[in-house]
Amino acid sequence: MFQAAEIARAEREAHPEKKRERGAGPRGDVASAWKLLRHCSAAWSAEERPKGVVNQFAAFRKRHKKTLPKVERRRTSLQTHGSHASARWLKALLAERESKNHTMAVAADYFLCLLLWGGRRVEVQKVRWSDIDFEVGTVRYREAHTKTRRALVVPLTPWAAEVLRERKAKNKAAGLGVAGDDWVFASKMDGKHLVEVRDIQEALRSTSGIWLGPHDLRRTVASDLFGDTQNLDTVGLALGHSGSEENVSAGYVVDMERLRALRPLYEARERRLRQVAGLETDIDPLAHFTSEQRAVYRAAMEMLKASGIVSQLAPVGPKTAEGPPPASVRTVQDESSAAPALPTTSRTVRQGRGRPRQPR
Repeated sequence: MFQAAEIARAEREAHPEKKRERGAGPRGDVASAWKLLRHCSAAWSAEERPKGVVNQFAAFRKRHKKTLPKVERRRTSLQTHGSHASARWLKALLAERESKNHTMAVAADYFLCLLLWGGRRVEVQKVRWSDIDFEVGTVRYREAHTKTRRALVVPLTPWAAEVLRERKAKNKAAGLGVAGDDWVFASKMDGKHLVEVRDIQEALRSTSGIWLGPHDLRRTVASDLFGDTQNLDTVGLALGHSGSEENVSAGYVVDMERLRALRPLYEARERRLRQVAGLETDIDPLAHFTSEQRAVYRAAMEMLKASGIVSQLAPVGPKTAEGPPPASVRTVQDESSAAPALPTTSRTVRQGRGRPRQPR
């Protein structure tokens, strides 16, 4: 099985332009072969057997550990900083949101929320309307659907909230339930949620040339958050990694304080994605500030302006269509308001030397 999977992988690498056939199973994919081996080992261990009986699957894995082909870690993600291909992909995704095909439109909303939240495939698929709190601004992944078997709450940012409100209206118009226990990303099949997303992946690849899966979007969120914070612990807290539980301090961070710390990061990243998609051309110079920090900044700038140190208060917030682009803080004074230079005399500084004259 592993040998066949390795041959199939080598064939794909030799002919990357060839379309990959579905349904090959473990004999056509190394990762699937490893998954089957692990599942067989787990099923063997779950059965009650006489003491001392060796798990043959675990023994095979241990015996061939050095010779079995390795699974290459995927590094695919959406480049959210200045990539034209990524901009095409994101614009194509937004276009699919308006599709008349219900499944494609739901899949587009699902992919967009994956990109904004960074959840795992099943965690986001199985979100129900009761898990969305529009007033507080939170999304909950239920413990039954998370990998760590612990509930996880993530910030609901303004754009994501707008997408979900539109999705709720569309689901209602399509005759689907929108009660608390109904699925957010509902399928046309009664009582089912969205599962298959390959059609929208194909459509987005045909437009942008980029093939991305649900976990690639999760990897994108991790990369963006690390780029913004340079802190892997923050990434772990945001994505609910089990490794973050090994950090003793992380266990003392309650959900609301965790959300308070993550929300500015999620909102700043959301604004950046909207700029990539062409929905916003404005750049907020204080996008990474919290509301409290903005208030302190405004008060400080008013004081500096009143004292004449700063000639103009930098606007807080994005520019408008009529107004000028936001200016950075001006530290160069106008000639009329410039403070006089402090005089230097021969009594204090000796001409041509940098040290003061000793008193007589």
